[in-house]
Amino acid sequence: MPIYKRNETIQAFDLKQTKAYEAWCSQKFDNYPQDIKEITVEVKNSVQLSASEKQAIQTICYKTNLAIVRIKKNFPDKNELKQFGVQLGLNSLDNNLCADEEAISSIRVRKDSLKHEGYIPYTAKALNWHTDGYYNLETKKINAILMYCAEKSATGGNNRFLDHEIIYCQLRNLNPEFIRVLELPDVMTIPANVVDGIEIRAAQTGPVFSINPVTERLHMRYSARKRNIIWKDEPMVHEAIKAIEALLNEPNDYIFNYTPLPGQLIISNNALHSRASFEDKPEQGLQRVIYRARYLERISNT
Repeated sequence: MPIYKRNETIQAFDLKQTKAYEAWCSQKFDNYPQDIKEITVEVKNSVQLSASEKQAIQTICYKTNLAIVRIKKNFPDKNELKQFGVQLGLNSLDNNLCADEEAISSIRVRKDSLKHEGYIPYTAKALNWHTDGYYNLETKKINAILMYCAEKSATGGNNRFLDHEIIYCQLRNLNPEFIRVLELPDVMTIPANVVDGIEIRAAQTGPVFSINPVTERLHMRYSARKRNIIWKDEPMVHEAIKAIEALLNEPNDYIFNYTPLPGQLIISNNALHSRASFEDKPEQGLQRVIYRARYLERISNT
């Protein structure tokens, strides 16, 4: 299934290895899917994937770092969502601040919960481009996510996705110096999370792009938020951030558009994603609910 070897991949991320990079990047763009249908897999039973279903998901994720899964029966509750993940090598859940007892977050509009107060995902507002867990410790990097749609909104809520390996190539092709500064260990700082004078999470500083030492694959840590992000004050860093914003907000053939529907889930190696604002109509039974699971592992064989 792999389209390139691990030792070739790690060389491709070395700014001195131009030929290795060009070969890897060429393979990355070759026959890259252009339509959401090309990255969609239908499965009969989410807790008992067939060998062909599992391979189809892994093959797509190896190429694009995300796939859409449509489930024909046994729409998963949270336990079934966990079982789905285990089949694809996802075992270590990130028990984040807003997660439920199962270490899975139920993302819906929450107006009466102090626990979720101030966190945009739990509103109907738009979510700007980001990767999950960009504020996590270095040892708690989010390498994969599952997002299952249990209920849809009345209107809006479109998601957009961009493979972080694609934007890496696009940035490096524009200017390799962008990659150099985005790999600096102090390029991006997330201030401490302080609530009522109590530090919930310490400040976190780290790179945007890094290499997972186990999988030798690319990891991206990013948020397009203007607040609560401190960028290294260096001219090339500012230029690199502008380049990222342009690639995300201007027409880009590699961005996937997708509106979640009940019985469908997104599996991703924490690719870049955003969410449009939406409107619920609870009186009509239309109230968006997304179960989100974050993992420390990457999807197996991807």
